[in-house]
Amino acid sequence: MSKNTSTASKSQNTQNISDATTDAEKTWDDILDVVKSTPTMVFSVIGDSDSFVPRPWPKTVFQTALIEAAKSGGETWILYRGNKQGVSKVVTDAYKHYGNMEFKTEHKDIGHQDRHIKLVSIVGKETIQLSAEERKKAYIHKAIHGKGDGSKFLISFESFVSEQEVSFFSQKMESKMPIPIAIILCEGDIDDIAHVNEALQRKLPVIVMKGSGKAADLVSAYLENPNDLRKKASVLFGIRFDGEQYTELIQHMQSIKEKSDLVGVFDLHNNDPLMLSNVVGEAVVSCWSIEKLLPGKNDDIEDDDTDERISDLLLWTIFANRKKLAEIFWLKSKNHLLTGLICAAILQKLSKKADNVKEQILSNELENHSKLFEQRCISIMDIMFEEDTRNAIDLMDDEATIWGIHSSPLTFAYENFMYDVVAHTCSQKNMNKQWYNTLAPDLKPFMMSAISKPKLFFTAPLTKYVFNYMMFFTMLVMYSAFVLTSISTKYYVLDIARVFEYYVYFWGAGDFIEELISCFGCLETRGRSHRNWWSRMKRYLYDFWNLVDLLSYALLIAALFVRHFYIDETFTIARRMFALSLLVMYLRFLEVFLIHRKMGPTLIMIKEMLKDLLGFLILAVFVVLGVGIYYHANIWPDHQTIWNGDWTNWRIWTIIYYPYWQLYAELNLESLDGSDQSDCTNITSIWEADPSINRCPQEDWTVQAVAAIYLLFSNLLLVNLVIAMFSYTFERVQENSEKLWRFERYTVINDYDWRIPSPINLIFLPYRFIVRPGICCLKDDNDSRYHLLKEYRQNFQEVTALKILDKL
Repeated sequence: MSKNTSTASKSQNTQNISDATTDAEKTWDDILDVVKSTPTMVFSVIGDSDSFVPRPWPKTVFQTALIEAAKSGGETWILYRGNKQGVSKVVTDAYKHYGNMEFKTEHKDIGHQDRHIKLVSIVGKETIQLSAEERKKAYIHKAIHGKGDGSKFLISFESFVSEQEVSFFSQKMESKMPIPIAIILCEGDIDDIAHVNEALQRKLPVIVMKGSGKAADLVSAYLENPNDLRKKASVLFGIRFDGEQYTELIQHMQSIKEKSDLVGVFDLHNNDPLMLSNVVGEAVVSCWSIEKLLPGKNDDIEDDDTDERISDLLLWTIFANRKKLAEIFWLKSKNHLLTGLICAAILQKLSKKADNVKEQILSNELENHSKLFEQRCISIMDIMFEEDTRNAIDLMDDEATIWGIHSSPLTFAYENFMYDVVAHTCSQKNMNKQWYNTLAPDLKPFMMSAISKPKLFFTAPLTKYVFNYMMFFTMLVMYSAFVLTSISTKYYVLDIARVFEYYVYFWGAGDFIEELISCFGCLETRGRSHRNWWSRMKRYLYDFWNLVDLLSYALLIAALFVRHFYIDETFTIARRMFALSLLVMYLRFLEVFLIHRKMGPTLIMIKEMLKDLLGFLILAVFVVLGVGIYYHANIWPDHQTIWNGDWTNWRIWTIIYYPYWQLYAELNLESLDGSDQSDCTNITSIWEADPSINRCPQEDWTVQAVAAIYLLFSNLLLVNLVIAMFSYTFERVQENSEKLWRFERYTVINDYDWRIPSPINLIFLPYRFIVRPGICCLKDDNDSRYHLLKEYRQNFQEVTALKILDKL
């Protein structure tokens, strides 16, 4: 008989669980049909009570905290019991205020795509009959399940929601995660304490609103000090507990105490309302054990899938700007240094996007979060360099793939302008190792290795760098001799001139090919490996020296075509083009000093000042044009042949001439006051027929007045402004000279890791394109020693990261 009773009881329990799951699933489908979106965060607010006398508590703080936390959750559902009084009314008022502030007078129903917070009441029966169309137009959805008053059904529905999954980035992504849900206890009675206990048993996080009174204050007080429970309960609830009630209460409280790691406490009197999202995040993560986030150990899931899942969760926390969650998932990830740098770069780009749309507060928060990740990475490098220098240096070259980005820490930091990371000692030691090709980093032993280790010596970036500029200097000498003596065919009969000219052409062709390889990265074994060709090209064009290189090639090609396809007797145009090309080549040669510790910062200052000068010229152009037009309109009135004749005789040059040279104190007052009547004519037909003949100026006193004001403005204001800009740039660069020089140094070292000096590279070009780039240089991942060292460095990063955040 007892056995039959037990079997019947188990069968009934199974049936009840099955019915509860079915009801929860129906309710879930009903809500989805109306709100039109799957939630990325769910809050379930409990605490309605009719049995006790309420007391005042900071409801406004709770309302603000609830809505702000809901906003940070993305598509957020707020579940509540839908009563007209108590906590339900507080939640309803908060939601209405959110709608009024967000949408003003515009009506947007609960399923509208712009309404990201959905308020859903869990009610047992429908008090007002609404049609399906009316239910969809309402801004608060009532989920009707027909099971009592809803309090018992709510816990089943909360558990069901926690088992559902959602894609946080795109529905097309295969990677999903459980929907985060948090039960928020505000006020409440003994039934709500039982609800909290049941939620914790089901591993659902609970947030207790300390300061709201009743059950919430009792739970928070018991977690801090479990003594005098009966007294505290009587004071907070205003009743006397009998033996049976107190026994039930203490059982619930003890059970809650055992699960206290899943409980978060938010103090309504002392905490910032914006901090509720962090409290929720910590509680949710505490409930998300690895077994819950990922399939169990018996599911034959590889470690790579586990790492990918954690990586996806970290990416979500970055886009949601959840600092605490991001820290937790970063600690659980692999390749902490590279992952942290990528997180910092993403946050920095998000900060710029927010700044572009005038979201200054959000932009500052994202920028601070980005700096936090970058500082963590620098701390990892500091500690690793101190404890294991060799592996810390090698770590900077360890390649990995994070979120589809294949790179190494040093390369990624360089590509994203992380000056502090690139200038770090770890990075610089790694650069020295690459610069000297693992040979002794000192000039004398390095030169001696040309005999003992010739292969390493001649393939070292330093050797190729020196040899390249030796060839460059030789080309400049030949180019100068050719431009000075042999542009005209009269002297072209000399064979030596042909040698000079064609050497310049061959050298230019070889160097241009190397620049194209640098631009698109088609033969690189490292460097911009995670970027596509378009991104590489933009990054290449960002560099000032690359623009100078391209300008020199353009001028050389133009001069070549002018000389051989636009032949005239004097070769004047060709001579000008070749001379201008040579001038830019000499400017290019200055780049050789970029690697020098003293001269390098000076060149960086010049480059930065040129940016300031360009900004000044943009302002000056409009001022010069305005003043010049005023001069011309009054000195030479009604001059209708502005664009007549050859382009060198256009009047636009006269318009610009006087105000431009006045910037340099060339006043030309004799022309502006109309007194200079020499070498000109007042006969209209003559100067109209021949633009090369000057028209005599007319006297106008206003021109001299405007000139006086212009000279005051330009010489005292504009010129001193550009001087002040130069001074600021000098101080800024001087303050960070070492950091900026180290960053530019990496540019040179990285380029000469694969570059072959021109024109020797023309000989090896077919071989370089036929043979797979870097096939002989890449590390063999199957090598057991290399694999073990790389794994050791990964574990070393993890230990260091935990140590930094005091988790170890």
